[in-house]
Amino acid sequence: MTRLPPVVLILGLNILLLSCLTGTSAYLERRGLLPAYAEEKLVSSLHSFATFRQTSDSWDPMLDAVKQLGSGSKDTVYEELFFRRKVKFQYPLTSLLPVWAALHVLNSTVWVLRILKLLSWLAVLVYVACVTALPIIQWPPTKGSGPSRFLICALIGLAGLLFYPMMRAFGLGQLQTIINAVFAVAFLCYMKGREKVAGLLIGCLVLLKPQYFLVILWGILRKRYTFAGTAFICVTAGFVVAVALFGASNCLDYLRVLSFISKHGESYYANQSVNGLLNRMLMNGDNVAWISNSFPAYNPIVYAGSLIAAVLLILLSVVLGHYAPGKGSVADFALVTIACTVASPEAWEHHYGVMLPIFVWIFTSNFKIEARSWFLLFVSYVLIANDWSITNLTAAHPPFNILQSYVLVGALLLALVLQRLIRCPPPTEPTPNSAGIGTDEPGTPMSAEFGPLSPARLYGRPWRAI
Repeated sequence: MTRLPPVVLILGLNILLLSCLTGTSAYLERRGLLPAYAEEKLVSSLHSFATFRQTSDSWDPMLDAVKQLGSGSKDTVYEELFFRRKVKFQYPLTSLLPVWAALHVLNSTVWVLRILKLLSWLAVLVYVACVTALPIIQWPPTKGSGPSRFLICALIGLAGLLFYPMMRAFGLGQLQTIINAVFAVAFLCYMKGREKVAGLLIGCLVLLKPQYFLVILWGILRKRYTFAGTAFICVTAGFVVAVALFGASNCLDYLRVLSFISKHGESYYANQSVNGLLNRMLMNGDNVAWISNSFPAYNPIVYAGSLIAAVLLILLSVVLGHYAPGKGSVADFALVTIACTVASPEAWEHHYGVMLPIFVWIFTSNFKIEARSWFLLFVSYVLIANDWSITNLTAAHPPFNILQSYVLVGALLLALVLQRLIRCPPPTEPTPNSAGIGTDEPGTPMSAEFGPLSPARLYGRPWRAI
């Protein structure tokens, strides 16, 4: 009897659970027993993708910002939009460079919106293709029986289309759709040892979301100078162009926005950060309704708790990991990515779209993982991959409304498993492929590029087992 590989068990069980969750939600909706804020939203997100429709959660504020920059106003764009008109434009001006160029060339907001929609739709396809390619890259040529690789890749591709954070990003018309896809490509490149390309892509992500600058600092500390140097050059070039086009005062005023957000955050349940958790526990703001023109009131407990949690996450992923045997590995790279997401005061559900490549990489690798770690991975995946809006029924009942922070809990569980991986000793010999596709032949591991690999060198290669 062939033993099913972990990737099949976890993804298969999740699809079964997702079917039950969706069916239960649909039944309760028909009976009128489920409020709108607790309804499951994956189906509507999939429908948006299939029909090529989305809202403009990111696109409208970005276009408003470009128009404001061209208005000749003496006030900065953030002063006018964010502080005066209460438009939640929270991106750095470097993120506007492609939109600014497209709008000046086409001179049509309608066509720019169509291009952005097309790019985000294609980004979903790139994202699914990358996660599907992960096991193909990891699995060496093997002998023996096992489940069809094609069927496993098809299952992973289906999981990509059903991964709620990514599909939610597309349905909302979010820049995060493109960010998730770019990260998936960067993760793939880092696995393959193509650090220049990975660094260039991470640099592009920093221009879109400054939180990823932590990855560059991580690269410097890990002495991945090619990776960090390429990323830093990309960021510097983008910032210089933005200053030249929009002015230094406009660009630097973004720091005031970041300061404001860190002091307030969001209570809305989709904010899956420590800040969101504390705001909800203290009932500081509306948990279940999105307020587009205001933030929760400043609360010193929320601010202090969020700051302490962010510092601890950064220490855990960047500083303490520097002394682990697996520093600089793919597991280490994945851990700092989680820290970038969770440590932010606003970590929306769709921001966790970067987690699927990490999950698939672990599921299809040849790590020696204990049963309890597989259980933690399963729980983590189930919490992150699905829409658990039904937990909003606990919104008015602290401390039970901690259940609204299901994605945050899943991310912390994943970080715990990654911490264990980077601290594991390197294998002394090839181990059976955990994807269940046969086993390696005994003998010295080989690399077509580097020849025979000692345990230390094997451990150092990010695309091999740690």
